[in-house]
Amino acid sequence: MASEVARPAKRPLADRASTMWLVTAAFGLVLVFWAVLTPLYGAPDEIAHVDSAIRVAQVHTWPAPGEAHYLSGVTYTKFGELQLRNDQRSTFAEIFADRPGISPGIDQMTQHPPLFYLMAAVVLKLVHFMDLRWDIVVMILRYFDILLVLPLPWLVFASVKRALKSPKIALLGAVSLFFVPQLQQIVSAVSNDSLAVLLGAVTAWLMIRFLTGAQRVRDVVFVSIALGLFLLTKGTAVPAVPFVALGLLFARRVVPVGWGRRILDTLLGGAVAGVIGGWWFVRNIVLYHDIQPSGLAGQRPTITWPEGEGRDLGNYMQAFWDTVTGSFWGRFGGLQYPMTPYLTDLLTAVSLLVVAAFAFRRGAFRRDALLIASFPVVTLLLLIANTWRVYGRTALVYGVQGRYFYIAIVALIVISAIAWSRAVVEPKTKLLAARAVVIGAPAVTVYGLSLEYRGAYEKLHLAFHPDGAYTWAYSSAVGPHWIALVVALTAVVGLVAVIWCFRAVSQRVLPEESGLVREAVLANEGNRR
Repeated sequence: MASEVARPAKRPLADRASTMWLVTAAFGLVLVFWAVLTPLYGAPDEIAHVDSAIRVAQVHTWPAPGEAHYLSGVTYTKFGELQLRNDQRSTFAEIFADRPGISPGIDQMTQHPPLFYLMAAVVLKLVHFMDLRWDIVVMILRYFDILLVLPLPWLVFASVKRALKSPKIALLGAVSLFFVPQLQQIVSAVSNDSLAVLLGAVTAWLMIRFLTGAQRVRDVVFVSIALGLFLLTKGTAVPAVPFVALGLLFARRVVPVGWGRRILDTLLGGAVAGVIGGWWFVRNIVLYHDIQPSGLAGQRPTITWPEGEGRDLGNYMQAFWDTVTGSFWGRFGGLQYPMTPYLTDLLTAVSLLVVAAFAFRRGAFRRDALLIASFPVVTLLLLIANTWRVYGRTALVYGVQGRYFYIAIVALIVISAIAWSRAVVEPKTKLLAARAVVIGAPAVTVYGLSLEYRGAYEKLHLAFHPDGAYTWAYSSAVGPHWIALVVALTAVVGLVAVIWCFRAVSQRVLPEESGLVREAVLANEGNRR
């Protein structure tokens, strides 16, 4: 009697690579939409990042913080040709031939390590940037930044799935990136934040793998390499050092080890990360007596408070809350087009309350949750310490940006996923919550895009006016045809992704699929050993 061949069980939609490729395609197209929508130099500090990349490509120098002047040619692109139609703009070769040298303004970006700018300079050399119109060069650098962060949905998905063993929750974690349109705008503009976000996400993913059982020596080396490269990108990487150190010291080990092994792992990680990137901050301390000296310290002089006056804690906390919450979720352009505070306050308050109430309860996830949370918590504490110090020196609350938390976006999403998985347990409520995320997150992205368009081209009026569309079409580097293609592709792929993800989170897991998921969990447990 012929034996019956059992058909392999199909993976649930939420656990299929095709689903994540679709989410990634939608995410990438949204970023391209932001890149063509945001006016040239219309994102925070974009001209400074462009200037630093060109300096490395052209002059091959990295001056001390506060000593780098803008190149005259780069300054001219903003103040001399930004208002021209795109087809009337000059190439960099023409601009630098007429305007060599430097301008009086200070480019503060040399306060950072140079890794991103070295990479951007290689891109500039490869495309022969001097022969291209300057606006096309800016767009090429924007596309380069987008390529850097394209793995972000996958890193979120892999991290949440590793922590919770739930493909559906992992998919929702990836979709939740669409709740943060400010992140989308920042990483689609020219900025070292793109590389910092990527390396912060890779570091968090590798650390979460370690916390959940991938604990060989090579795993320690991998997370340390990621941390070292992260440190060579931006000073905001510093909070990742205690995050990794605490994880290596206190992670629950699948094979019991003593404190000696834990300390050796931590020392190995510190040595590898230090050789790759940590040396930069030792250098800063030796040369400047500061972990990261400000590139604009000379532009913001120290003041003397009047007698009887000083820092006001209430004023500081109000400014800190308003600025961080607004600029984390959405404060577009050069931070002048904010989303309604009713939405940003609601998103922040609900997120914090759910995490505080449910993420750290006793149970299997408690230790992991505490260690993962150390990344954003240390980021918060260092931000408060630095801005409070600056407030005392200058009487100004500045340097407070929600985007500084994007380096820990994977950790934030994993902690939120742990909390929400405990807060919402009734099946019907879980289904409603999942569908709300799939619909609500893209809706927030659409709101953010519309706000940027209205702020940049319609003076924040709700009505659509042909003059605004014309300004967008012909001030952009790419022109109306490319804009129309990007808008159409983003709309179509985005709609398909929403429908597909809606089906994925609504799909009932059949018994054979449950077995498949269980088999994957057991295989995962075996890999840990």
